[in-house]
Amino acid sequence: MGRRRLVFDYRSWKAKVAAMELTSKLGRAIIGRMREKTYITASQLARDLNAPLPTVLYHLTRLRIAGLVEMYRGYGKRFRPVIYYKLSPSEVVIDLGGEKIERGGEGENRDRGGCDRERRGSKL
Repeated sequence: MGRRRLVFDYRSWKAKVAAMELTSKLGRAIIGRMREKTYITASQLARDLNAPLPTVLYHLTRLRIAGLVEMYRGYGKRFRPVIYYKLSPSEVVIDLGGEKIERGGEGENRDRGGCDRERRGSKL
């Protein structure tokens, strides 16, 4: 399965939810833990992050609404229904509506201001 690109218009509510979760300390901690373990339950996340389960569920719901997390239903050790969460294989792009820059060709080392990246010392 390949990576997909999530493109949000900066005015959309999904972009706002995604931005709020990416700037939240617990939201970033959840994403970081999910990068280490492919499938994980909310209870495991709450235990690992030492956070209340309702708070973790709140953040997981917001991450799922934004499309950053996928939810799967399965069965646990005693064949009880369990919900597993997994990071979506995606890149997140928030479109600010500015000028589009195409990769490749003559202008590939130029930013929107026309400056060479190497000359500015930036490693973009």
